[in-house]
Amino acid sequence: MCVLYGMTMYGFSFIIVAIFPTKKSSATAASLIHLLSYYVGFMYSGQQKTLAIKLFVCLIPNATLTFMIEHLLQCEFQGSGLTLEFA
Repeated sequence: MCVLYGMTMYGFSFIIVAIFPTKKSSATAASLIHLLSYYVGFMYSGQQKTLAIKLFVCLIPNATLTFMIEHLLQCEFQGSGLTLEFA
């Protein structure tokens, strides 16, 4: 999982650098988009959202990481840990 997350971050960085001409503008845009993608994960987290919306949002790597951490914390809060039933 960490390898795939790292590869998507390299791909994300490559696309941003290819779009913006200068180093300063590409670094600023990459930082802003990276931080805003975490917001998308928090915006669509929770039990009220449908599975289709969550799967669509999972195309953004940081939102997927947010969903994974939320799921693990929910399993730990229930006291059962991560079992086959909750996976």
